[in-house]
Amino acid sequence: MCTSDETSDCRWVPQSDVLQYITAPAIRARFQAYLEFAGTIAYMEYITKPSFEMKLKRTI
Repeated sequence: MCTSDETSDCRWVPQSDVLQYITAPAIRARFQAYLEFAGTIAYMEYITKPSFEMKLKRTI
């Protein structure tokens, strides 16, 4: 594991701590869905500009 032109830092962290490192709201919402995966498909509709807003979240 190493940095690249697109990253300034990389590290392994416990799954329980991963969200504290994610500051972008849309990325954080997606990772939260990954962590909550229960075998169903999570559908999310959101906007990111002018600010993050979740429009719809449901399982299908």
